[in-house]
Amino acid sequence: MKVKCEYCGKSFEDSLEKCPYCDAPNANVRKTPPKLPKGAIGPSTIEEMKDWYRTNGFPPQRDIKFFIGKNKVSPYSQGIYQDEETKEFIVYKILSNGTRNVRYKGMDEQKAVQEAIQVLEKDVLGNQKVDLGRVHATMVPCVHCGEMIDASLMTCPYCGGPNDMSQRSAQEEPQTIEELKKWYKDRHLPPEDITRFFIGKDIKEAKAFGIYKDNNSGDFVVYKNKADGSRAVRYKGKDEAYAVNELYQRLTSEIVSQKNRNRANTSNRVPTGHHSSSLTIVDWIGTAILAAIIIGIVWFAIWIWNTVPDKGYYNYDGYTYYYQNNNWYKYDDELEDWVKDYDAKDYLDENWKDYYTQKDYDSSFDSSDFMDSDYYTPPSSSSSSSSSNDDDDDDWGSSWDNDYSWDSSDSWDSGSSDWDSDW
Repeated sequence: MKVKCEYCGKSFEDSLEKCPYCDAPNANVRKTPPKLPKGAIGPSTIEEMKDWYRTNGFPPQRDIKFFIGKNKVSPYSQGIYQDEETKEFIVYKILSNGTRNVRYKGMDEQKAVQEAIQVLEKDVLGNQKVDLGRVHATMVPCVHCGEMIDASLMTCPYCGGPNDMSQRSAQEEPQTIEELKKWYKDRHLPPEDITRFFIGKDIKEAKAFGIYKDNNSGDFVVYKNKADGSRAVRYKGKDEAYAVNELYQRLTSEIVSQKNRNRANTSNRVPTGHHSSSLTIVDWIGTAILAAIIIGIVWFAIWIWNTVPDKGYYNYDGYTYYYQNNNWYKYDDELEDWVKDYDAKDYLDENWKDYYTQKDYDSSFDSSDFMDSDYYTPPSSSSSSSSSNDDDDDDWGSSWDNDYSWDSSDSWDSGSSDWDSDW
């Protein structure tokens, strides 16, 4: 996880005691995950809740619009904070029309935190249970720092690295062998003899992926039979959900690979038919029209490039602005937050080049980093967001289950799989 140095403004890993660029102390250094006192039922203060949230490996707060210790005003935001004037603790939710609903308001910080945890559990995480004590049922080593961590965590609480062996608990993902069978069937995947994925079966043949329950030991076994007939065991243990997730991840990865292979074959397919060796007048006219269209597209692209503002920071009339997805955002000093400025189009769209500052945030700006705001859209999803209103954020969570359904017109080539590696 990255933090910005308070002195030089550069980003570095929050696990470092000092900034590697200016040697200044890191006030936000990541410590060993806090342990709850014996008998405690969870965090009792906002600061404890911040550490607890990070330790549990939940998604970034801005991704799920749940803010701990911050008073947000944009639609769909939820959170907990302490009012600076009244010193009251407030748990709130901002509706789509900007109306604020207050779930709790009072001087009891522990009660406010407990209310906020209930909101996080029910409204934000889709009724997924959150473990207040974080009892580690299945431990795996972090591939980045070597520390033993809970297999269900998405990121390592010690070094912040992604946990590649995380077991996801989204409702869309199968948790049992029977659920995985149903998931496979519902997506109309080819027969197991074609895909070479055997669910609930201990297959001895070469070139096979599978999962089954050993009736003698009660262990769930996830395996891969390689091309030479040898077996590599991916997992063997009592945790069925973890075992199922291992094969599920490998299966979905193989589906994506097969779909990409089919697309590549389709794009490389050469049409058949008789082609004349000489061009007729019709051919020349068609070629000229095509060339004119291409030239028009190029000129239009150049025009767009010169007229559409660049994504980044602007300084106008003493205020800091940010442009993204055909929208202007202004930093409000009183709210200490970014707000959408609908009037900015009238005077910034045409003269944006005169006020452009730079693409990336600088600590010298009289604003916070726009990337930390509710409105920021990561580059990976900007293309899909550019045609929609940034406030229309009805998706309170993200589905890990992408479109893995199989098209009957596609072909599955199990021979293209890597059968020599252990997984």
